[in-house]
Amino acid sequence: GPPPPQQQQQQHGSAKRAHVVLRVARAQLSRNFRALGGTMAPYVLVEWRPADGSGCESSTSRPHKKGHMSPVWNYECLHWTPVDSARASAVHFSVFVQGPASWAKGR
Repeated sequence: GPPPPQQQQQQHGSAKRAHVVLRVARAQLSRNFRALGGTMAPYVLVEWRPADGSGCESSTSRPHKKGHMSPVWNYECLHWTPVDSARASAVHFSVFVQGPASWAKGR
């Protein structure tokens, strides 16, 4: 599996918070979701759900034009989270395809 997220600690009031860096390098898609064929421009949606229930943060990469079935993003997103709950937090990755009448979603 991938290496653990990189963390930097910072003091916020009495609670320590970690700066978590998530890196999404690439994906391998198993299906072409273009309605009429052609090349897909996939992008990734990253959702960070802290264990403390403080809400969901999300961010998206730029579409990889002509990435088709093997998009490469090298996308990095940053999140601050309490150190005590960082390991119990959830991360969800969804892949979508840019353009009309075409979509893909995977987790």
